[in-house]
Amino acid sequence: MNVSATAPYSLIQTENYKFVKKQVNDIRRRQRILSEKQNILFEDTENMSVADLEFITKQKDASFGENIFTGQKSWKFFTELNKDIPEHFIVHRMCIDGKLAAIHFGFQSKDTVYYYIPCYDASFKGAGQILLLHIIEKAMADGKKCFDSLRGEESYKFNFCDRIAGNFTLTAFPLKKTNKLRLFFYRAGRFVLGKMLLGGSV
Repeated sequence: MNVSATAPYSLIQTENYKFVKKQVNDIRRRQRILSEKQNILFEDTENMSVADLEFITKQKDASFGENIFTGQKSWKFFTELNKDIPEHFIVHRMCIDGKLAAIHFGFQSKDTVYYYIPCYDASFKGAGQILLLHIIEKAMADGKKCFDSLRGEESYKFNFCDRIAGNFTLTAFPLKKTNKLRLFFYRAGRFVLGKMLLGGSV
């Protein structure tokens, strides 16, 4: 068994929950300056609209090219999922002067908010981080106990998350004599690769 990915998270209702104060204060400062000149509106809902999917597709296409939102097959999947489990679906929007600037859709349980697909318009600098801070503060106000940013080691997540969980890969072999050699070379291969990555001789 090995860790295939890390998943930063935070227990946001505990007294020892810590975020990176300097970064969060900077986000709050940017939000305050922005709100002095423009109208900022946050929307939190369980319902995803076609306009939301269009916005996500446009921004993801611009940033990454073809992706899972390109074309409308995935639209149907997420729309039907939203209808099937609306109580576990969560959509956060941030509008600036009536224009959608950032959006996130994810999932929620009784105690946890799962940060799944964030997206923002690059012409609104800092909108994604401002929305993320709103999501966490909203979760705290709603009595959620955990904010789970799911897998991924993006640096911005660690401004808000002070704990790390792991996604594990488990490789299993049937208990047969013929598989003992496979298991040996599998273990040996991982040992050699680890030495190559970490340095040192084998």
